[in-house]
Amino acid sequence: MCNSRSLPETTKIVAFLLIAEQAIKAISEETCLLLSKKAIEACWIWLEKKDLYGDNLFYYLSNEESNDLVEQQATTKNRKDMDLLNCIINAVLFTSKKAYEFEGEKYYPQSIESIDNTLYNQTKQTLFKNNPEFKEIISSIEKKLPSFLLDDNKVINIKTLKELLR
Repeated sequence: MCNSRSLPETTKIVAFLLIAEQAIKAISEETCLLLSKKAIEACWIWLEKKDLYGDNLFYYLSNEESNDLVEQQATTKNRKDMDLLNCIINAVLFTSKKAYEFEGEKYYPQSIESIDNTLYNQTKQTLFKNNPEFKEIISSIEKKLPSFLLDDNKVINIKTLKELLR
């Protein structure tokens, strides 16, 4: 398994997003599915172009309209969807924090302040607990990641990275 502490920041985001892409495929509730896709797509856009702000990404986690991922996770009755949404939420949290850092923000929303490199391993463990099929998926992604170790300043081709999912 990958030691996320030794990976460049961009590669950590890619790992999170690739795993979140797999989690989205397994979500059963339509409303959760649609918002999850939008949130992860926004994260990919930020990673590739850096033309969204941390607030744009954080919106998918918490907003005044209560149509956010955290609200959907709290209201879903399906245990598997809860775990999958947790994975997606964590991917968006991690990417949001990196977006805020990229902008030079000194202060983050409270739920982002404590995000660190342990989040990736915690996310995997949560997924594995109730979704053992994800061990093989994540193992496959992690085996391929070293060939995509990304310098944090490199231009990123998202289409190429998504090839890791095949």
